[in-house]
Amino acid sequence: TAFVVRSCQVDYKKSAVLDDLINVETKITEVLGASILMEQIIKKDETELVNLKIKLACMNLSQGKASRLPENIRTELSKLIIR
Repeated sequence: TAFVVRSCQVDYKKSAVLDDLINVETKITEVLGASILMEQIIKKDETELVNLKIKLACMNLSQGKASRLPENIRTELSKLIIR
């Protein structure tokens, strides 16, 4: 079992330059049967630079296709949901 990026929506708000110290905040917003929805906010100091909405899909690597999240993983990830 592995996770792959199924889709990614990116909203660039401000730029950063090489050597800027940035902070990446990641939160899980929803756990579905075979996928996970996440949001990432990239900041420099308190200024939001980029906002991403990401959908990860659970994959069965040996079969090369999507598969349901194992119940134990779904349960643990569900505890981390932030709305």
